[in-house]
Amino acid sequence: MVVGSSKIVLPLPIIQVPHSLKDVLDEFLGDTVEAPGLRSVTEFAAHQDENDCTPCDGEHHVGAERRQGSTAVETQLICKRSCPEHKEVMSPALWGALPKDLLQIVFAHLPLADSSRLRCLSEEWRDSIETPHSEFIQVCKAVISTHTNSFALISTDKDDMYGVFWVRVFDMKANRWHEFEFDSEKKYCVALVACDGGLVCLLSVVPDVEEEENEDEYDLPKPLLLTVWNPLTGEKYELPCLDHLDGLCPTMLQLVVDPQTMHYKVMVATKDIYEPKIDQQGAYIYDSQSDRWSQAEKSSRVMFGKYYSWPNTNMWSTETVVTRPCVFDFATSRLHTVKVKRQVEPWGRQNLLRPYAITAQDRLFVLDKFITDESFVEVFRILEYHADVNQSGRTNWLFKRVHSCGPFESAPRYSQDRVRLFALKEFLLVCVDSSFRHRKPRLWLYNVCTLEWRELPSLVKYKDIGQDDIMCELRPWYLLD
Repeated sequence: MVVGSSKIVLPLPIIQVPHSLKDVLDEFLGDTVEAPGLRSVTEFAAHQDENDCTPCDGEHHVGAERRQGSTAVETQLICKRSCPEHKEVMSPALWGALPKDLLQIVFAHLPLADSSRLRCLSEEWRDSIETPHSEFIQVCKAVISTHTNSFALISTDKDDMYGVFWVRVFDMKANRWHEFEFDSEKKYCVALVACDGGLVCLLSVVPDVEEEENEDEYDLPKPLLLTVWNPLTGEKYELPCLDHLDGLCPTMLQLVVDPQTMHYKVMVATKDIYEPKIDQQGAYIYDSQSDRWSQAEKSSRVMFGKYYSWPNTNMWSTETVVTRPCVFDFATSRLHTVKVKRQVEPWGRQNLLRPYAITAQDRLFVLDKFITDESFVEVFRILEYHADVNQSGRTNWLFKRVHSCGPFESAPRYSQDRVRLFALKEFLLVCVDSSFRHRKPRLWLYNVCTLEWRELPSLVKYKDIGQDDIMCELRPWYLLD
């Protein structure tokens, strides 16, 4: 912030810890040349604090006594400022007199749904939000790097038609859900396959009417389309078509966002199991900066994740989707599954996958049931694995620890109950869903760092929650070209 001829660097505690308006202004104005009228704003706000608002009685604030003759008459005044009992917007005249630097810090702490509406204030604020490297965006990035205040759970709307998604945004501060619908305008947009940095990658196929009329060509592989989407702004961008991506073969998809350059990359790795003599294995990477696909170069690194395949009907139904934890080796250009060391395998005897989730930090979480030695009762536990690459180059999931499932430790009462597990950075989200429509899902949020569970309020509208749904971050300022 520039005051007079002096330039002040915003101290980090101001971004991390909200102060009262007067304290913040005093801190900024200390030992500086004041801008005309700025001190009067501070004094006016302080005067209002002292004279217009004393301890609240729950409905009104009792002001200072005034004399009427020789009798003291106590007057009741409505609170003129924000307090625990009455939260009232500060006078617009005061907001207009504040330095822009201070306003940016205040607005950066707003909930995401509110901060995205700042573009309606003026052209200047709209440009501040829509310009990737603006000063306001940098302040927002500094704030959000120290606060995780919200996340989104995105589900496909299986009741209506493919291509429609439900976005459920949870505000941790307000402890409430915000829900809205998104139509991708792709009738057969059936899968959410990757997410990172506030962006989501959608996989879809648009059928050809002529092919539907020709039964001989109906089962031929069809190229799939990838679309990158910002669920908070609704913007989306369809990537150039990748010809050999047909969904029949196991396919690993990853989305990586660079927070510095604001560019993103999409990696697609396939494994041809139907024509093993034809080596189509390898990885292709789309770079948003060049807007084109290129074959991944060989290197010593590996990338953990999970693969998808639609072995039946060529992706016409999301029920045919198959997912497995996997790893791509850039040195050999091979995609393969990864063994799990110690404890329990995430695959059952019938090769059915238990609820699991993988984080961007190469951690695997598996939700499973165990029988206790004391009471012989089935209880839930979450097993944590870390990706491991040994000296010989072999990869596996190495067991680390067991997490207790305190609030929902007992197994579901009804056999129709379904348990889902999602992961995002240091958080796990567990959902116990039921096939009975009159019973709403129950949700719990778990912090892997603090080992604390938190039960979340009910969703606003009931929609099925599937294991292929996605838990993702939100970034209101990330705009797609």
